[in-house]
Amino acid sequence: MIYSIRPSNISGSLSAIASKSYAHRVMIAAALADYPTRVYISSSSEDIEATIGCLESLGTRFSYFDGGVDVFPGTFVREAVLDCRECGSTLRFLLPVAAVLGGNYSFSGSERLAERPVKPLLDELSRHGAFFSSSRIPLEVSGKIDGGEYVIPGNISSQFFSGLMFSLPLTNKKCIVKADGVLQSADYAFMTASVLEKFGVCWKWSSADNSFSVDAFPRQRLLSAHEYHVEGDWSNAAFFLVAAAMGGSATIKGISPASMQSDRKILDIIRKTGASVTWTNNSVSVCRAEILHGFETDVSQCPDLFCIVAVLAAGCRGDSVITGTKRLRIKESDRVESTVSMLRALGGNAVVTGAGEDERVIIKGKSNLDGGVTDSFNDHRIVMAAAAASAICRDKVVIKNAQAVNKSYPGFADDFAQLGGKIDVI
Repeated sequence: MIYSIRPSNISGSLSAIASKSYAHRVMIAAALADYPTRVYISSSSEDIEATIGCLESLGTRFSYFDGGVDVFPGTFVREAVLDCRECGSTLRFLLPVAAVLGGNYSFSGSERLAERPVKPLLDELSRHGAFFSSSRIPLEVSGKIDGGEYVIPGNISSQFFSGLMFSLPLTNKKCIVKADGVLQSADYAFMTASVLEKFGVCWKWSSADNSFSVDAFPRQRLLSAHEYHVEGDWSNAAFFLVAAAMGGSATIKGISPASMQSDRKILDIIRKTGASVTWTNNSVSVCRAEILHGFETDVSQCPDLFCIVAVLAAGCRGDSVITGTKRLRIKESDRVESTVSMLRALGGNAVVTGAGEDERVIIKGKSNLDGGVTDSFNDHRIVMAAAAASAICRDKVVIKNAQAVNKSYPGFADDFAQLGGKIDVI
C-alpha cells in the first residue's frame, strides 16, 4: 500500500480511537476474571487483535456487538500456540500469564518481534519456576511460577512489570515486583495497576524502593468489572494535534486531560512551540501559530511520541533537541534512525549525537519541508508522522509500505481525510 498526500491543512473535529494501551490491559484482565465483562471499545487494530487471538487460544471466548465485545473467561487449556504477530505488549504481557498457568505453551511472532528484548523477563520467571526453550521467540514455556520478589531492570520496558502484575495475583502469595534502577515509562505500569484495581486487585507502589507489592491476604483474585469503557488514545491523537499545530486547527473529542496515558504530554510540547491549546470538557483543540518556536524535550517517559515530536520540531523555527531516545532503537523499527531518515527524505535537517543515555536528536527546523518519498520502515508511527508532515510540505508526500499503519490505526487514512488531509491510498 502507498499513501500519496498533497500538502494538507488540517481542519475540523474527530473522535479519538480507543486507547490500544488500555485495550490490551482490559482484555487480559477480563480474561483472567471470574465472570464475564462487557468491554465498550470504539475501534480495534492488529495489535489488539493479536492479544485477543492469544487469549482465545488459551480458552477465553469473545462475543462482539456494535460498540464493543463481551469477554467470557473459560477454563484455561493446558497446551496452546500463541501467535503474538508483531505486538510487543501481547508477548510481554502474556509470557508471565502463561508461566503462572502451569501448562505447555508455544509463543511465536514476526521476525522483528523476535529481535525485541525479553530475556530479562524470562530470566526472572525462570528463577521462580518457569522453563523456556529459548531466550527469544519462537519459544516454549512450561513449569509454574510462584510468589515472592521479582526484580526487573527498569530501563528496558515497563511491559515486563505489567505482565507480572497480571499474573502474580494468581499465585495467591505475597508478591513484590521491584525495578532495578529508575522505572522507565512508569505511567504504563500505573495504568496496569489502575485497570487491575477495577478488577479487584490492588497493587501498592513504594517510591522508596521502586516496587509494586500485592498481599496474599485477603486472597487476591481478579473479579469481573462488569462493564469497562476504554478511553480515547492519546498517542494516535497526537498525530492530528501536531498536524493542526503546524498547519490549521483541529479538535479531538473523547480524550481526557486526567488520563494516565503518558502521551498526554504532547500538549505540553505543543504549547512550547507557541501554538494554541484549549480544552472543552473531554475535547482538546489545537490551532497553529504564525511562527512555531524550537524546543527541548525528553521522551524517555513517552517514547511513542518521538516520531511526531520530531516532525513538529522540523516545522519550528530554530533548533530543537529531543533526548531520552535510547529505547526507541528496539521498537517496530529503529525509530531513531527511521525517523531521521524520514525527515531527511522530506527535506528536513536532523542529526543524532552521543549514544545510549547521552543520545540527542537535534533537528534544525524551518517553516516548510520539500516533500518527497519515504518508506514506512514497517513502522506504523512513521507512516502517521510522515502523513502529518504534509501540513508543512511544498510538494506531495509519498509513503511506501503504508499498510504498517494497520498495526495500531487501520482507519487512519479515512480520519486524516475527514480532517482535510488530501490523501490517496494506492
